[in-house]
Amino acid sequence: MRWILLLLFGIIFYPIFGQNQVLELESQGSAYPVYPFLYLFNDSEGKVTFSMILKRDQGINFEKYKSNGVPSFGYSRDVHWLRFRVINRADIDKKWWLEINNTHIDDLQLYVQQADGRFLRRQSGDLIPFNQREIQLRPLLFKLDLPPNMPVDVYLRLVGSQDMNVPIVIYDQTTHWSVLAYKNFLWGIFFGILCIIVLYHLTLYFILKDITYLLYSLYIGSVALMELGFEGFSAQYLFYDSPLLLNHSHVLLVGLSTFLAVVLSYQFLDVSKYLKGWEIGFWGAMAVAVFMIVVSFFTHDVWLNILANAVVTLIAMGLFGAGVVVWRRGNRAALFYVLSWTSMQFGVIISTLFRLGIWQVPIHDASFQIGTLFQILFLAVGIGARFKQAYDERAALQAQLLTQQKQVSETALRLQKVEYQAQLNEFKTRFYTNITHEFRTPLTVILGMTEQLKKQWGTSDTLTVIRRNGEQLLNLINQLLELARMDSKVLPLRNKNLDLISFLSTQIQAFEGVAAAKKINIHLRTDYPALWLSIDDEKLQSMITNLLSNALKFSNEGGMVEVNVHSRTNTSVQVDVTDSGVGIKEEDMPYIFDRFYQANHQRGGAGIGMSLTKELVELLGGSIQVWSQAEIGTTFRLTLPFKGTIPSGDEGLQASQLLPINHKKDAEEVEIKNEELPQVLVVEDSTDLAHYLETCLRDRYEVKVASDGHAGIRDAFEMIPDLVITDVMMPKADGYELCHTLKNDERTSHVPIIMLTAKVAYEDKLQGLQQGVDAYLTKPFYEDELLVVIENLLQVRQTLKAKYLLEIQNTASEAKLEPTLEDAFLLRIKQIVDARLSDESFDNQQLCEQMNLSRTQVYRKLKALTDLSPSDYIRQQRLEKAAVLLLTTDWPIAEVGMAVGIGDANYFARIFTKQYHLTPSAYRKK
Repeated sequence: MRWILLLLFGIIFYPIFGQNQVLELESQGSAYPVYPFLYLFNDSEGKVTFSMILKRDQGINFEKYKSNGVPSFGYSRDVHWLRFRVINRADIDKKWWLEINNTHIDDLQLYVQQADGRFLRRQSGDLIPFNQREIQLRPLLFKLDLPPNMPVDVYLRLVGSQDMNVPIVIYDQTTHWSVLAYKNFLWGIFFGILCIIVLYHLTLYFILKDITYLLYSLYIGSVALMELGFEGFSAQYLFYDSPLLLNHSHVLLVGLSTFLAVVLSYQFLDVSKYLKGWEIGFWGAMAVAVFMIVVSFFTHDVWLNILANAVVTLIAMGLFGAGVVVWRRGNRAALFYVLSWTSMQFGVIISTLFRLGIWQVPIHDASFQIGTLFQILFLAVGIGARFKQAYDERAALQAQLLTQQKQVSETALRLQKVEYQAQLNEFKTRFYTNITHEFRTPLTVILGMTEQLKKQWGTSDTLTVIRRNGEQLLNLINQLLELARMDSKVLPLRNKNLDLISFLSTQIQAFEGVAAAKKINIHLRTDYPALWLSIDDEKLQSMITNLLSNALKFSNEGGMVEVNVHSRTNTSVQVDVTDSGVGIKEEDMPYIFDRFYQANHQRGGAGIGMSLTKELVELLGGSIQVWSQAEIGTTFRLTLPFKGTIPSGDEGLQASQLLPINHKKDAEEVEIKNEELPQVLVVEDSTDLAHYLETCLRDRYEVKVASDGHAGIRDAFEMIPDLVITDVMMPKADGYELCHTLKNDERTSHVPIIMLTAKVAYEDKLQGLQQGVDAYLTKPFYEDELLVVIENLLQVRQTLKAKYLLEIQNTASEAKLEPTLEDAFLLRIKQIVDARLSDESFDNQQLCEQMNLSRTQVYRKLKALTDLSPSDYIRQQRLEKAAVLLLTTDWPIAEVGMAVGIGDANYFARIFTKQYHLTPSAYRKK
């Protein structure tokens, strides 16, 4: 019963007590906060009018504001009504101002009760131009004309698109001027500090050229502009007659400062170095900030302001986290960055919570500014520390660079020496190659002429001496060239499977004549019937030849030379070459393998053989040793790598097989004069060697000589020879170019080419074969060998003639995927002849004109391929076509002859009968 009585008492007397909550303005007072006396009503639909408020229509119920702080409604498009009652108990001459210190309220309507009970309506807000406001000062201000000692009701209607906090204070006019001046003074200090920092860092940017200072200055400038907008300075000084631009500028400046903060952080934190993989996050934050900037041009609705606050908070937290990571990874300057964003986070969080109406803090109105100021100061210190760190790193880097430059200089000097040595080796190799080529050419002439003289006069001691010394000189030249190639490291290994015992037997047999002349007993001793190795036979032959030559040279008459083969382990085999010669003196032993050193000066020699042998055996992976006693003899031991495998089948060294020689000569037609013998074109710049080749060939071939590569190509196109012999090293065009040109021209593609040269290296042979050379002979050569190679190549060409003759009318051959130049040549001739087959006047002269070739070129090319002259070829094509027409048509025989270009019926019958051994009539009946 007691609780019911208390409730009834409250219901009856609440209006009376509620109406007694009135704000009293005293003479001594100067500033009165209104929020303890406020009553609030929220119009979510925005349909309530002031007349409805006065009538207290159903649903309109003002509630007492119960908080101790400034009212804050967050971000909302609702219409908020505020009501309070005030009594002026001050002196009659005191002037009162009502201040709402939130410059972001879009529409603010003030209703003040007058003495007669009516309400006077006044309006303000940031949607009203600044120059049209009642009091043109930064806060939203209204004059309050309050009669003394009379309660006055005041109503406020508020609508906004940004944070709706409503700090309402009533000031007397004098006090407000003082408070406003003090606040403006503090703001002046704040913006002054920002301007000084901007100018200072811009100066540093122009001096130090570090873009971080520029980005920092731009960021501080954008923050200053944003603060000007938030505190109403933009409305007073920048957009005083354009409220629309003012409202759009808020989010734009927030987006701009956010974008610059991200860019500055990217540069400051050196993301590409310390935060690899984070770049996408920074670029995403920049994109979001740009999106905010773009959207701000089209709207300034409440949702965009909420989004801006959320984005700023999240990005600030992300940048703070990035700074912590960079600091933990060793960037000392990042500590100041972390402190700066800690300060900024403090201000942003407190300000955002207040604006959202979640939490009220006493310093809410200055939290953002305090956080911003400390952030700027920490960033300034951090940039200085970053510059100091960069300076220290640059100094350390410069010291490191000096060390590296010193090392590079030393390396460059070593490389120069290496390069110089390489160039010297290349020069030596080129010199040896050229000089040996020059030596080989006269040696070829000498040895070749010796063979011719032996055939004419028989064998004599003089010719034998000439021949032996020429071969010795050739061997010396080969050794010089081998040494040069080893110096240049261009001596590859080409291992083959060979029987070492058979190989040594063959080598010893080559020296039996020399040994017999000096009455020296030379023999091979081994316990192995066969011993197979995988080894480079050319290099092994060079080593064995040098050792046997030395052994025979330094052995006295009646002495002994022995080659002993024995295996020491499963991985090596030993070959001893022992002689009973003069031996090597003890003082000469350390230098026996040095180049050009001669231990036995009285016996002559160039001092090359032993040096070459040592380098060759080491190249093969083996070694060489020597034991010697003066006047007793010398033993050289070769230790060669041995795998001990015996290959299956005949994989030893085999002699090259030659095609059988056929001395049959072709019968030539009288169309081309001087065709009794095959034509050979010799391309050689040495007059003596060219003369020698001519003497070797003139009895069997018609020989023409060209003195350089260009002349050889020209003569080959003109005469279409049956065969070409060319050197490699020639002026104007070398042998490789000549071969490539002739083999890729339809006039000469069929002509066999023999390359006769002093370039004996495997790579040179391979290059020649790749260009299409049919045979590769080295100087000096044997005359018989050259003649056999020529005969074989011409015999192969005779075989191809039969092949092409059978394919003349084979249409399948026209569809080859990769036809040769010979196929293309024959196909072109066939197409031309088939197109003019019924033309009786068509002859070989017109054929040559349509082929764009001379009569000689067509004749020799066609004759070389088919053994038919152009006239015979045209006649055969006509008869082949006539045979087809006789079998497939019932035309008269004379008409068939005219259809294939033979108008004389008797002549047609005669040549047809000769070709097919049947008359045309009999052939048709068959």
